[in-house]
Parts: sequence; C-alpha cells; structure tokens
Amino acid sequence: MDTKYTDDITKGKPMNAMRMVSSPMVLVPAYGNTYANEEALRVAWCSGVDFKIKGGPYTSIRDLSELQDHCSSLWIFDYVSGAKILVG
Repeated sequence: MDTKYTDDITKGKPMNAMRMVSSPMVLVPAYGNTYANEEALRVAWCSGVDFKIKGGPYTSIRDLSELQDHCSSLWIFDYVSGAKILVG
C-alpha cells in the first residue's frame, strides 16, 4: 500500500494502512486562495478548483475516489476564514 501520505500525529512519518483508512484527511485552499464561507468552499470544490492536502500534494474533486481510499473522511478547511466542509 502507498505510504506517501503523512499527518500531524505521526510527525511526518509514513502512515500505515490502518491509520490511513481510519484518519480524516484535511485539504486547504491552494495558491493562497481563501473562501469567505462554506458555500464558497463547496462551489470551488465542485467546480474543480485545486486544493492542497495538508502535508501533501495538490488535488481536486477529480481525485475524490482515490482520496477516499486513503482516509476515513475528507474535509476542506480554510484557516483564514474558519470555513469548513465535509466532502467525502
């Protein structure tokens, strides 16, 4: 199984398969974008805008099925506005 994903709990160490499927994944706005509220986040996500996996690569809705294989839930969180949505 691919172990390239890391999280804050493991302090950058590769995640094992059990941790991958039992841990949430957090995406943040890419390229310095910010979104004022949850509706703006959802519109951007559904439109195919890029987001960044916290501690990982860029991604978008086109990768949703693969992302869901690596986590228990998928969240988008804008640290600037505090807006957050569950997308998977």
